[in-house]
Amino acid sequence: MKTNLLQKTRQGFTLIELMVVIVILASLGAISYSVILSQKDAGEIEKTRQNLGSIGNAMENFKTEYKSYPSDRTAETIQEKAGDIDYGALTGEFSNCYLRQLLHSSSGVEEKTFYAYANAGGVMSSEGDNRIAKGRGLEKGETGFAYVMLKEDRQDPSMKGAVSAKNPLVLAPVYPSTQPYDGDKVAFDITSYKGKVFVYRAGTGSVDTVSDLKEDETDEDRATLSEESNFYPEDKRGRTFPERFVILPPEL
Repeated sequence: MKTNLLQKTRQGFTLIELMVVIVILASLGAISYSVILSQKDAGEIEKTRQNLGSIGNAMENFKTEYKSYPSDRTAETIQEKAGDIDYGALTGEFSNCYLRQLLHSSSGVEEKTFYAYANAGGVMSSEGDNRIAKGRGLEKGETGFAYVMLKEDRQDPSMKGAVSAKNPLVLAPVYPSTQPYDGDKVAFDITSYKGKVFVYRAGTGSVDTVSDLKEDETDEDRATLSEESNFYPEDKRGRTFPERFVILPPEL
């Protein structure tokens, strides 16, 4: 007499198998997230570069119109011509003030152009598609670009002046600060643009990349210019004068 053995059919997974599947899915998810985040960062960085180029063009148009890049002197001229138009303060200790002067020019630059990606201090954004009056133009957190100026205007030492040709004019990403940086003592957010800094130099019409940076030993997100870096152009004798400049960070 033959005996029929009942074969029990397996149903579902064992606990160990489930754990293995979960680990695999988690690993794949982490890899996918990393790739997506990297692509997003690359897009944001390229957008910042393009915005910097647009601001550089607006700066050149502004200089043609006002005979200078934004400064304390051009602020006086704008205030005389502006009438009832008010985009906010046109001078101060932050880049927002001087970049805001561009809204008064005929360059047609819009608020959204001042967007600059940054990890340290948060991502800057500007939702406006056009100029915003009533003191709301380029408010706190609506730009991530820093602005470079001369500490003293040649005609009036009590006022900050505009830089000359080939000097750094607008740059990103600067490490968040509540006060201006002196000359080449500026600190950069090294994490946002993969160890690089974008710089628009006065009168050049192009965006340069600076990568000659030295990481801060106490803060991995912060870097300064290396001692060998000539951030400002040399004169005919090969000298640079960083002590003459001040770099205004954006108001975060």
